[in-house]
Amino acid sequence: MELKPKVLIIGAGVAGLTLSIFLKRAGIESVVYEASVENQNSGAGFVLSPNGIRVLESLGVQGEILKRGSRLIHDSTHGLKGEEIMRSTFDTTNSGFDLLSLNRYDLCEVLLSEAKKQGINVIYNKKLIDVTQSYDHVNAHFQDGSFQKGDLLVGADGVHSKTRRITFPEMYLDYTGLYGIQGLAPSNSYYDEMLFEKSISFTDFKKDFYVFVSRTNPKSKNGLLWQALGKKERKYPTNEFEQLDSENIKKRLLQQIEDWENPFVDILKQTTSIHPRSLYTLKNITHWSRDRIVLIGDAIHTTNPILGQGASWSLEDGMYLAKMLSKHSYRDAFYFFEYDRRKRIEFIKEHVGMSIEDLSFSHGGAFETAFNYSIEWEDSKVK
Repeated sequence: MELKPKVLIIGAGVAGLTLSIFLKRAGIESVVYEASVENQNSGAGFVLSPNGIRVLESLGVQGEILKRGSRLIHDSTHGLKGEEIMRSTFDTTNSGFDLLSLNRYDLCEVLLSEAKKQGINVIYNKKLIDVTQSYDHVNAHFQDGSFQKGDLLVGADGVHSKTRRITFPEMYLDYTGLYGIQGLAPSNSYYDEMLFEKSISFTDFKKDFYVFVSRTNPKSKNGLLWQALGKKERKYPTNEFEQLDSENIKKRLLQQIEDWENPFVDILKQTTSIHPRSLYTLKNITHWSRDRIVLIGDAIHTTNPILGQGASWSLEDGMYLAKMLSKHSYRDAFYFFEYDRRKRIEFIKEHVGMSIEDLSFSHGGAFETAFNYSIEWEDSKVK
């Protein structure tokens, strides 16, 4: 019988922490290495869909997550002057859960707390610089001069994955012509009432600019989450966009929406934390694994706010890879993980689309496929 492997996980975000917890449940040892400081506030938030919440239910933490988020049942779309253009309902009737607007910090904090409770070692300030492997092991080399030996290595280190750049140099990120900006702002009774179980969207058709606003943690001092999406054929330089501080990004946005007369103008003025990013798709993907190394989450299937599936897919990946490793040799586990997950993700991307014009939850079958997905975890068979 093959011995259970020791797994090195690069990245303590949603995918990496989820994987570590499910591996623990399967009796497989893992250690998580993260380049940043503990639970660094590296993003604003997202909308978690029913398929992602279902994974959290399997972990036993959905109760805490539901307390920290806000349900979304309806959306109303408005124009520049605040006029209502359209109302819609998020159809999750057959999914068991509603959409949930959530701060990224809250999700990572809950997952980290569960990992620590399970005795999983999560080590911070460990920046990966190289990966080497032989026929029977893999080594992770870090910037501080240390290295760690394991049986397998999982790259869960996001869109700009160092693991991927080292192991799959043929893959590359291709700019989509879109940029995203997220922000967190203080809420008040007016916005709490306006956004109760609903989101509000603002659209500037002339400038190809769209903003989605929702409540998140009702107890957070920054309980409003907004997510903006815009078109730009030639991307912003990194030092003039991603590396700008929140105040400078805010000034640029206020200039961009100077002709707006709707509530988002006030929300933006009150915003304290802004996270801009150019959006990319991953090209030249051959396989998701190479020998003893595999990629999960945003490291292998980049997404954007149009799909609203990034966090949920990361949760699914972590659970499914752990399940495959609990049942198979690593070669078969990696094969089945890619075969099963890749078909699902590519189907949804193909049928929903990736442009601003596709911003809608009315894609019927594709979103039903996304929302109603579940992974069975058979504890009695996983020892």
